[in-house]
Amino acid sequence: MAKATAKATAKATAKATAKATAKATALRMSRVWAMPNRWTFKVPPLLDIVLRYRHDGERWLDPFAGYHSPAEVTNDLNPKAPTQYHMEALRFVHRASRGGLQFEGAIMDPPYSLTQVSRNYAALGIEQWGKDNPTGGFSEVRDALTQAIVRGGHVISFGWNSVGQGKGRGFTLIEVLLCCHGGHRHDTIVVVERKL
Repeated sequence: MAKATAKATAKATAKATAKATAKATALRMSRVWAMPNRWTFKVPPLLDIVLRYRHDGERWLDPFAGYHSPAEVTNDLNPKAPTQYHMEALRFVHRASRGGLQFEGAIMDPPYSLTQVSRNYAALGIEQWGKDNPTGGFSEVRDALTQAIVRGGHVISFGWNSVGQGKGRGFTLIEVLLCCHGGHRHDTIVVVERKL
């Protein structure tokens, strides 16, 4: 009798653990429609998703801030952008996290294509291709962000793909938002990941 009770208890515990694990790792996916805007955070659902994960008193950084970023520490190559820093993104992340300083979150909202990179930075007199990419090279910026984010912190990536930080950098995918802009326009794909 005791053996049967122990077996039933173990089975119930395993079932409860599996259910809790599934709930904790469930991927949230949603799709919304919103008018497009050149500035990401002028699109209400794109701002809202950041505000759901960013809490008062937390420090967030944005290496490609442009205009209207909700992050506390901001950077953009454009000297006219209302950001605290105006430097190459990789250098910015290294500078912001020097001395082991870490952040609760980061926004990764670079130009979404090489055409956008060229258009945005050509106006600043910056030519780029290959190793001289003024964005710092997205993979190198993502590597640096991995070191700059606290365990349990978030990186929210915006673009036309869902690459994000990835498992290889120690992140888990927790939410994907597709923001449809209608007509011939690309959706904005938002990926929210938590550092393990």
